[in-house]
Amino acid sequence: MECAPTFQIATRHHLQAGSYSAVSDIAHGLRLTRRNFISPAATDPLPENEMRFVIKAAAWLVALNVVFLILTIAVQSLDAAKIEARLRMDVASGVLGPGNQVPGPFGHNLDMFTECIALSAGAVPPDGASAVRRALEHRYFPGAESGKADPCGALTSYLDDDRATVLIASYVRYWHGYDVYLLPMVRLGMPQKLLRYLNLVMVTVLCVGLLHASARLFPLPVMASLLVTLFLTADLFAVPLVTAHVVGLLVCFATAWAAAVYMKLKPDDSEGLRWIALFSGAVFAFVDFLVNPPLTPALLMFLVIAARRWNRPEMPARSVLVTSSSVGLTWFAGYLATWAGKWILSAIVLGPRPVFDEVFANIVKRTIGNPESETQRAVSLHFGAATLANIEVLSWTLLFVSLVAAAAILATAAVRGHLSSERVRDFLLVATPALVPVLWLEVLRNHSIVHVGFVFRDLGMSLGVVVAAAMFVLVAGSRAAGREGRRTSIRTRSPAWSLALLPTSASRRRAGLGRGP
Repeated sequence: MECAPTFQIATRHHLQAGSYSAVSDIAHGLRLTRRNFISPAATDPLPENEMRFVIKAAAWLVALNVVFLILTIAVQSLDAAKIEARLRMDVASGVLGPGNQVPGPFGHNLDMFTECIALSAGAVPPDGASAVRRALEHRYFPGAESGKADPCGALTSYLDDDRATVLIASYVRYWHGYDVYLLPMVRLGMPQKLLRYLNLVMVTVLCVGLLHASARLFPLPVMASLLVTLFLTADLFAVPLVTAHVVGLLVCFATAWAAAVYMKLKPDDSEGLRWIALFSGAVFAFVDFLVNPPLTPALLMFLVIAARRWNRPEMPARSVLVTSSSVGLTWFAGYLATWAGKWILSAIVLGPRPVFDEVFANIVKRTIGNPESETQRAVSLHFGAATLANIEVLSWTLLFVSLVAAAAILATAAVRGHLSSERVRDFLLVATPALVPVLWLEVLRNHSIVHVGFVFRDLGMSLGVVVAAAMFVLVAGSRAAGREGRRTSIRTRSPAWSLALLPTSASRRRAGLGRGP
């Protein structure tokens, strides 16, 4: 440690001077010592035994799959006649209709297609099939004509007693766990209007909780700018009107809230964050209809990077990226493993051939399949086509406004003299999770093009992360400038009375110097 004598001499000199700058320089020296002589792995350790983590994670995922199966069996055991009676009243009141795409209140269409699939699953008569088989098959009304998908038209026809032409089909490849949230309330007689208000209240509560928890990790404007951009660009204000979509959003915000609370309690525990990500991915796969999966891992990764960069700026960027990437990949591992669990359970009960034929055919279709038969127009599948198609739905105007907002925030930082090379690196690092939704769109290219009506929300998260990264740079630059200004001001004071400016016990503890006198 060749720099140790220099550090000791500097410390002795400043203490003799008795100035407040001594405390700042000592704390800075301690941070430098930690950064130079302690490896990044020691400052932010990953789990020591990865194999143990993998084994425990696999055991938990198996247990969760059993729990999910029990929940879906319980839902399929609900009285279909009473669910049907409640839905008839909703049709009579005009809340439910034959339209699969209904104009929303803020410009985009509401995807009632998936909502009708969820509701019809509760109205399909048992026909003597066991609850286990019904839970795995998830039978619903696909339409009245073979080859034409019209679940809302089929559901309203069925409820109007025109049942002769209504078809019944199975939807094996998803868990359809949103039924666990939706159908019991329908069974209890809750009107669709009241259910939508409940969805709105739950989204609001979770967003407020996330804002409060994240404000304890880094300044409130950072997360606030992300959520405002996300809601405005992705039309999330309308999502509570479609229960089959809002359940995944609730899981997303609840996960981020839990992660923010955990990072405040245990800021150095990366393994705990991975467990949160694993359980979140599993639960999301259970309730998801392949609506907006990348929202959750992107938000989790943003939280990890922003919190580490704000509270531990000396931590190497590579270590921050490794930690955030491990959290994101663990989320996807839980998500995919739970999906695969549904296929395996279905193959055991329903037979492997029909299940895996459907699964693998749809994997190929939704990744590299040509979407022309579903979109009724010629579509290019080159790299970037899915992203461009979703930008068209999101609107180029909102994209431009969001990027201009981020540029304006960075320009403000530059005008104030805060946009140093270090701050530029901060921006690039904190904005990294914006790539997650874009990569997802391109991997599932067919799905992203066919279902642009709700997939476009993923890009709202990307824009939100970019704007929040710019806000992070602004507040980080202001903090650094404020500290430098206080240090410069105190150093110009007279040494005769600078002893009175020695820090309090609280500030000494924050500087890492132990208890004060």
